[in-house]
Amino acid sequence: MTKQEKVVKLIREEFPLGVLDDYIDVKKIINIYCTENPTEKVTPEIVKNIIYRYGVQSGERFFLLTEGQIKNLLTKIERLLNEYSILYYSELYKKDVYFFSSLTIGDADALRNILREVNKKFYFGLEYCARDKKVEVNSEVARIFRNSNGIELSLDYVTQKLPYVPSEKIITLLSDKNKYLPTLNKRYISVTKIFLDEEEIFMAKKLIKTDLKARNFIELENYKWTNSYKNNPTVSRQMLLNWIYTKCFSLEFVRQGNRLLKRATDFKAVDVQSGNKDLKEILGEYEEITTAKLFFYAQERGLKKREALALANKYMTRVNKNLFVKDKYLNFDIEGVDEIIGRFVKGKIISLKNITSFTGFPEPEYYTWNLYLLESFLRKFSRRYSFCCCQNVNDSNLGAIYPKTMKVENYLDLQVKVILQEKIPLSKESVDNFLKQQGYRSRNIDKVTYEIISTAKSKYIFNRIKGRRNLNLFV
Repeated sequence: MTKQEKVVKLIREEFPLGVLDDYIDVKKIINIYCTENPTEKVTPEIVKNIIYRYGVQSGERFFLLTEGQIKNLLTKIERLLNEYSILYYSELYKKDVYFFSSLTIGDADALRNILREVNKKFYFGLEYCARDKKVEVNSEVARIFRNSNGIELSLDYVTQKLPYVPSEKIITLLSDKNKYLPTLNKRYISVTKIFLDEEEIFMAKKLIKTDLKARNFIELENYKWTNSYKNNPTVSRQMLLNWIYTKCFSLEFVRQGNRLLKRATDFKAVDVQSGNKDLKEILGEYEEITTAKLFFYAQERGLKKREALALANKYMTRVNKNLFVKDKYLNFDIEGVDEIIGRFVKGKIISLKNITSFTGFPEPEYYTWNLYLLESFLRKFSRRYSFCCCQNVNDSNLGAIYPKTMKVENYLDLQVKVILQEKIPLSKESVDNFLKQQGYRSRNIDKVTYEIISTAKSKYIFNRIKGRRNLNLFV
């Protein structure tokens, strides 16, 4: 056996969970080697060269898999991808932890990084691998519903069809009431299979417009929906009314609970007296304002959209993509909401988009949870968590959530911390992909990326010199 083969064998036996290319691990390798081979000498340079040549990097560690181990791994992945279209690393590792442990793969992150380096046949993303890049979990769930020919499906049925997708991902998708509705028998149906009576919709719209000329609001349930109810017997009446509003009335009317109010469209006719008022004064006069109306006022005064959104965020609360309301109309169970957020955050930094389900969130009266409302809650109401974004005005659900006890200087500092926290390889491609795909930024800026990498390396080296193996993000 050559010296090189001996070192490789030693590393595989002594470092089954990966080896670091640092002084401590390299020194340990040399000491063991010299003890077992007292007549031979091995230098740090030789050891590091072997680590880089034969190791597959995952975060800070290198894994030295044998050709047989790699072959077994790829055989398993190929077999699974021929049977299932998408595999999340977390579920893959969880379902066969003994197999991956036998290959000295210590966790789902290591599995992902090893697969991304040794296999180019399939698509390997940050969270999952798939037959090709076009495969996504939302398209796979939609395909399952299409193949059901309109039959309602249970959560168990969908998860059985996608056994390597985390159930919370599927629950989040099925909770999107723009795509799926829950039924009375605790199943789900695609909204494409909801059949509304067109004549009822036409007559109701006509009556609603007439009634709103005489009244400030109407209630949707007071109109005739007999045929629409009959066409969809497994969907509750309230759920069906919600869908009728979303599909047929949301562009023309504003909804507050069960009430429907007219949505102003002729802004000039309604607000001719506001010409000399600044936008801040105008916002003070409104109980609620749509983004369309907000942007109209901003344009009249030569303001950009981001300036208008910044003012609206300051003086009102954004409850969804298209509507701001006065803060006094939001009645949050702050402790209850913070408690649920904590189940996602777990003392770390996460992106806003990592809140993948609002199941269990205490509902504020009249409004439903979404990422816009969550961001507003974090900015204004949360007692335990902070929100930080790359821009003061955020219209794309970008940004990060972290405990208020964590010290964050600015958004660049936060990105450095999350890169180190998640042990992302400090290469431009890896950092760009992670930050963009996880929802910390919308586009890549080379100058910022290189600054993040440089700062991350400095922080990592500083903490290693001080003898701490893991970076403490709270200092």
